[in-house]
Amino acid sequence: MPRPAGTAKTGGRKPGTPNKVTHPIREAAQEYTIDALETLVAIMRDEASPPAARVSACNSILDRGHGKPTQAIDLNTAAKHEEWLDLLEGVKDVD
Repeated sequence: MPRPAGTAKTGGRKPGTPNKVTHPIREAAQEYTIDALETLVAIMRDEASPPAARVSACNSILDRGHGKPTQAIDLNTAAKHEEWLDLLEGVKDVD
């Protein structure tokens, strides 16, 4: 049941509190970081591998080494809002 507007959210973890369930899994996975990176590099360098696998390996290596690239956000939403309103008007007229 949704809480009434204006009431405080209750329950859940406090911000910054680690998830006790996934923490051991993360630690176990981190033990294979070097092996995983070496595998990605091997796939990237293997000219016999499918091009899609090589590109995927390259992207994974770059994402981990430099972070994922930022994505542009289109702030010109007013024009898009008007387009949606026009489309909705067309749907209403169909009745």
